[in-house]
Amino acid sequence: MDNKPTYEELEQRVRELEKEAVERKLAEKALRESEEQYRSLFETAKDAIFVADETGRFVDVNNAACELLGYTREELLQLSDRDIDDDSKGYEAFLNVRNGKVDKITFQVEQKRKDGTVLPVEITGGLIKNKKQLITLAIARDITERKRLEAQVIQSAKMASLGVMAGGIAHEIRNPLAVCSLAAQLMLTNPNNRVLREECADKIYSNVHRATRVIENLLKFARGSRKDFEPVNLNEALELSLSLIEHQIRLQQIELNRELAKDLPRVIGNTNLLQQVFLDLILNAYNAMPEGGKLTISTLVNSDGEVEVRFADTGFGIPRENLEYIFDPFFTTMPVGKGAGLGLSASYGIIQQHGGSLEVESKVDVGSTFTVKLPLTRDKKPTSE
Repeated sequence: MDNKPTYEELEQRVRELEKEAVERKLAEKALRESEEQYRSLFETAKDAIFVADETGRFVDVNNAACELLGYTREELLQLSDRDIDDDSKGYEAFLNVRNGKVDKITFQVEQKRKDGTVLPVEITGGLIKNKKQLITLAIARDITERKRLEAQVIQSAKMASLGVMAGGIAHEIRNPLAVCSLAAQLMLTNPNNRVLREECADKIYSNVHRATRVIENLLKFARGSRKDFEPVNLNEALELSLSLIEHQIRLQQIELNRELAKDLPRVIGNTNLLQQVFLDLILNAYNAMPEGGKLTISTLVNSDGEVEVRFADTGFGIPRENLEYIFDPFFTTMPVGKGAGLGLSASYGIIQQHGGSLEVESKVDVGSTFTVKLPLTRDKKPTSE
């Protein structure tokens, strides 16, 4: 029996091989074009991109990465993520990714460049698995301009708060001055009355001290914020913030209740920035109760081991449809001229810098409760994810 293929079968096979060759060439061309497109996107990306192997050594970087750190590509490909990380924060974060503890990470660091200068950088990273090995991908962005704008927003919110407080502060200073003036007049008109002179001198001294304390508190609030974090007594920070606005609160017939936990653990934070947050939340409650009401400020340690500071008012509340927007910059429900919508946005950003959260619960015509939650340990600070 003859098993040789027929002419038609050979012709069919040739056509199939030619088709396969064409398809293979098309696939190779598509793959080449895809790689070229990827390479073009990789190299022209504005954000710095770092690709590292399972040991953390860089296997690829783009032009933006070289510009960000001030190294050449050849220099970076001789380094690992640990070599460019002074405080090991980034290295430890990506080690958790490579070990499978987390899927992705987002954090901010003060990144040191080759020339020794430092930039604030936000880094997002994750794990990529291929057939050969595990690869970590990190995308880094210079956030210098964002930090500058955030600082401006915080300062703008602070100045707006000072404007609201001006009347109450003037009253707090005018009263001691009036007492001093009266005491001085009594001394002048009764120069021979030793007992009266001593009483008047005591009044002058105590009221000068009172006015000085108001001014010192105001200066503490108004000055630029220090960048360092330190143990903070939140009860004391609250009392200082209240000292700047308490007179106006009472003038508006608002009942102020303090429920501050004794022996409250200190948190690691920036005292000045936290006072800014507390004052903004107090003013927010003050504005929500133009005809009076009740403001309860409480501190406690919750079941998650966080310190909570709650501001509960009986004001007009926030409509449900507005709740998701209240922390957005420039969003405000206040009438024109009564607020720029910066306070809550700035407060939200500050609390995030501290690794905490700012939450709100509200019902129209019932009131609102804003809750600040701060971690007790430094390793939870900061986060931006």
